[in-house]
Amino acid sequence: MSLETDYADGVVTAHLKDTVLTVTLNRPDKLNAIDLRVVSALVDIQRRITDRRDIHVVVFRGAGRVFSAGADLHHIDSVYKDPRQSRLYLNTLRDACMGFEHLRQPVIAAVHGMVLAGGLEVMLACDLVVAEESTRIGDQHMNWGFIAGGGSTQRLPRWIGPMCARDLLYTGRWVTAREARDMGLVSRVVDDGTLDEAILEFATDLAMRSPDALARTKALVRHTQEMPLEQGLDIEIETVMSYYAQPEFAEAMNGFKTRTAKDFRK
Repeated sequence: MSLETDYADGVVTAHLKDTVLTVTLNRPDKLNAIDLRVVSALVDIQRRITDRRDIHVVVFRGAGRVFSAGADLHHIDSVYKDPRQSRLYLNTLRDACMGFEHLRQPVIAAVHGMVLAGGLEVMLACDLVVAEESTRIGDQHMNWGFIAGGGSTQRLPRWIGPMCARDLLYTGRWVTAREARDMGLVSRVVDDGTLDEAILEFATDLAMRSPDALARTKALVRHTQEMPLEQGLDIEIETVMSYYAQPEFAEAMNGFKTRTAKDFRK
C-alpha cells in the first residue's frame, strides 16, 4: 500500500508495508535539503497517519547518498528578508519536528552519509536513531555564522546534556557515528551497507509489540522529561492503571502467563 503526499514533485514519499510506514526525504540531487515544500509535506503525512491504528512503526530516511545536509540555502536566501515568509518556514519546520514527537507510533531515524544542521534537527525529533558506521553528524550552523532555527538549541541539550550540546552548537564540528552513540545521540551503529537489513529487523521487532503500550511509553518519556521525578512517577502510575483496562493488556497478560508472546501485528 502506498501513501503519497499531494506534492507532485515528490520531495517526500511515504510507503506502508505491513505495519511499518517508511517516510523518505526524496531530493537526492539536492542532498535532501530541507525547504518549505519538504516540511509542509512532512506535516501533511503526519496529519494523515495520526489516527492510523494499522501503522505500528514509522521509519524516517533520506534517499541517495545522505540523510540530509540541512536546510536548502537557496530557499533561506529567498525568504530571510521577508519576515512573513521566513517565519512561515521556521514555524512549519517546528511543526514537522513536533509532529514526529506527537505521533503515537515510535519513529526510527535511519541515517547515513551526512546528518547536518536542519537534517540533525529533524533527526532529533525522532525516538530512535540507527546510523551507518561512516555517517557524519553535526550542527554546522555556527560554521557559517548561522543560528539553529529548527530546534537544535532546545532538543540537543535534552538529548546529550548541556555541555556536549554546547560543544557541537558552538563549534559546528561533525562527529562520527560511534562518537554520536557515545554521546547518546545515536541508538545503534551498523556496518556500512547493512542499514536496510538492520532497520527492517528493528522496525519489525517493534511492530510486533503492543501499539498501545508503545504509544503510552513514548508519551510518558516525552511528557515527563522536564517534570520533577515525583510528578513523573505519579503520571506513570496513572498511565499504567489506565492501560490495565485496555484489551491489549489482557492479551499481553495472557501471553505472559502462557509464555507465548503475542504478535500485535495480527
